[in-house]
Amino acid sequence: MGAPPMPPPLGAPQTPHHSLVPSANAPRLPPDASATLYVEGVPADATRREMAHVFRPFEGFRSTRLVSKENVRGPLCFAEFDDARRASQAKDTLQGYLIDRDAPESGALRVSFAKTQDRTKKTSRGRKTKP
Repeated sequence: MGAPPMPPPLGAPQTPHHSLVPSANAPRLPPDASATLYVEGVPADATRREMAHVFRPFEGFRSTRLVSKENVRGPLCFAEFDDARRASQAKDTLQGYLIDRDAPESGALRVSFAKTQDRTKKTSRGRKTKP
């Protein structure tokens, strides 16, 4: 038979997938909502696989990638979803999630919508341009 399915991470939704379909009274998404989440507070020794396990229980999850940057405590994580609504559900649920409760130096996750490339950027002179 095989091993029983892994339980979702602490704080992950415990509802069946069909209940995650947006309803008429679902909250509106903010204008900066995107299908990609930007995650800070990832432990320095975290792997792409570990981060995928954090996001995998959420409907619409596609992939994660880690980016190392100088002068940043740990890697940055990007999590891709099918659409902004599903990304928003994961963002709201995982805000403040502790990946490693046994490591006091490990902070809580800070999750936000990633900036999309089609957003207006400011030039060095302060004018707005499209990339």
